[in-house]
Order: sequence, then structure tokens, then C-alpha cells
Amino acid sequence: MDKRKQNTSPEDYYLAGRKSKLLPVMFSYIVTFQSSILYLGFPAEGYIYGPMYSFYGLSKFITLLFTAFFIVPVFHPLKLTSIYEYLNLRYGDNVLRILAMTFGVVYQVFYMSTVTYGTCVALEVVMGIPYWITIVLYTSVTSVYTSIGGIKAVIWADVFQFPDMTTEFSTKISRIVTLVFGVFALLVSFLLTSLPGSVIALFQRCVACMDGPTCAIFLLSAMFKRATTKGVLLGALCGSAVALWLNLGQLYSNLPKDPPLPPGPTFFIDC
Repeated sequence: MDKRKQNTSPEDYYLAGRKSKLLPVMFSYIVTFQSSILYLGFPAEGYIYGPMYSFYGLSKFITLLFTAFFIVPVFHPLKLTSIYEYLNLRYGDNVLRILAMTFGVVYQVFYMSTVTYGTCVALEVVMGIPYWITIVLYTSVTSVYTSIGGIKAVIWADVFQFPDMTTEFSTKISRIVTLVFGVFALLVSFLLTSLPGSVIALFQRCVACMDGPTCAIFLLSAMFKRATTKGVLLGALCGSAVALWLNLGQLYSNLPKDPPLPPGPTFFIDC
């Protein structure tokens, strides 16, 4: 009975009891980001628009170094279940915590949906299986095994930090909500099939209005003592609104699209 309770605790469910070794965690993160966006989206962007997307890799490298030396030392000693708990500790209220959590949930749903859509389209081309069948199978299987074994992202944990929830009950609710988010990812995957553009373009349009403001919320909170709830909230909402306006305008306006490069050689395809 004690072992069962230990395996169903939120800390064990979300964080594996904080006992995971370095190598398993490292390889888990590596595999997590080996998605259809990386294997299909980036090469397609490079083929169509040239090597300018390589600057993304440079900026990503700089970002990871900055995170490792300046961001992780701030949050890791706090031993938080969810990173959004920091905003409550920082400001003493849940306003920014709820806003950042909402941005994070929407971001993850669109990310998972874009990855699913890209993977299923590739399977349709290679194996001839209709993409809608693989979308249903993919989201169903991953939602079930994730709800049983633990949620992939700790982001969902913030929803269940309420003092009146018992440990075992909150874990059960977590599993149910994991399945619910799987359904949302399924629906959004079908929604993406009706939008124009490549996998990278779809992903960027969906998340551009959320990831920037979310990053700004945490950077301002951690690095500026004079940051207040009202100031950060106003800045995040304004930044999100401007990014949403720009992306929707580019999608539905009559502005000229980015000019592609001339088609490259394809003689290797028949090899």
C-alpha cells in the first residue's frame, strides 16, 4: 500500500520522485525534440528559402547557454513542481501564474498538434495510410500511455496545486486531464490541415503570440526587482496582441509572400 501511494504521488508522477539520473533525463530531452518539425520543417525551409534559417540554430545555441548559466541557477534551487509556482512566490498572487500557465498550455497543445500533423502527413506519403487515421491512432496511444506513466511536460501540474486536494486524488485528476488535452491535440491537428503553409510556418503562426510574452514574464520577474504584477501583465498582453495581429495579418492579408528560391535538383529522388 505504501509503495502504491508513493507511485501515485504528484512528485513521483510529474518528476519521477526527483531521483532520475543524468543520462536518462538527457536522452529523454533529446528524443523529445526529435520531432517532425526538426526532420521535415527545417529541411523544407532551407530548401525553399535558403540557408537563412541556420541563424535560428545559432540563436538557439546562445539561448541554451544563457539558460544554463543564468536561468537554471535561479529556478533549480527552489525545487518547484511547476515553473509557474515561481510567479506566485515572486509576486504573492496568481495573476501572472495563471496567465503564463494559459500561454504554456495553449503553446503545448499547438506544438503537439503540429508535430502530430507533420508526422502523420509523412506516414501518408511513405506508407499510403490516410493521415486522419494515423492522427487518431497517434494521439490516442500517446495520451493513454502518458496518462498512465506520467505527463510529458510538467506544465499541467500547475492546474492541480490547490491545498484542498489530496495527493492521490490530484494525481487521478491529472491523468484524466492528460486524456482531455490529448483530445484537444487531436482536434487541433485536424484544424491545422485546413491552414496553408509548411510545418514550420504553421507552428510559428500558432505559438508566436505566446512564447515571446511568456519568456518576457520570467525574465523580467527574475532579473528586475522593480517589476510588478500590473506592469508585467500589461506588457505580456500587449506583446501577445501585437504578435497575434501580425501573424493573422500575414496569413489572411494580400501582402506578398516570401519569395522562394528556384527549385533545386531532384535527381537523387529516383535513386
